[in-house]
Amino acid sequence: MKHSLLFALLPVFLLSSCTSSSDEKFMTKKVETLITQINEKKIDDIFDTFSKNKQNEIPTLRDEIVSLCDYYQGGAFKKWILRGGSASNTKYEKGKKRVNIYDKFQVECEYKSYTFAIRWTRYDDWNKDNIGLNTIEVSTYTEGVMWPDPETKVTVGIDNTEK
Repeated sequence: MKHSLLFALLPVFLLSSCTSSSDEKFMTKKVETLITQINEKKIDDIFDTFSKNKQNEIPTLRDEIVSLCDYYQGGAFKKWILRGGSASNTKYEKGKKRVNIYDKFQVECEYKSYTFAIRWTRYDDWNKDNIGLNTIEVSTYTEGVMWPDPETKVTVGIDNTEK
C-alpha cells in the first residue's frame, strides 16, 4: 500500500517541481533583460518588472532596487549558468492556474560574477496582480560557495520595514 501511494504521488511531485522548457525560455529572456536593466541602472524598468502587489505592498521597493543597482558592478552581461537548481510550482484548480518559477544561478559579467536567486510568478488566474517578479537575491559569486556571508547579499522584494 505504501509503495502504491508513493508511485501515485511521484508524478505529481515531478510535474510540480520541474521547470518546463517554456519556463526555462521565459526565465532566460527575463533574466538577461533584468541583468541589463540592473547594469544600466534602469530603476523604473526594474520596478515595473515586479508584480503590482509587490509594488504596492513594499514601500521601500524602489530604494531596494537602487541599492541593488549600486551593489552591482559587474559590467555587461556575458552569460548565466544554472547553479543550485531551477524549479516551478504549478497549481491547477477548477480551471485556474498559478505558476511560480524559482531559479538560482551564477551570472558571469564583464568585471565580476554574481549569484542570483529569483522568484517569479508567471501565471496567476486567481490574482493577476501577483504576476511578475517577486524577489531577487544577489551576492558576489565565490567559487564553490552558493551563498557567502548573508551580510554581503542584497535582497529586493521582501518587506523589511517591520524589522
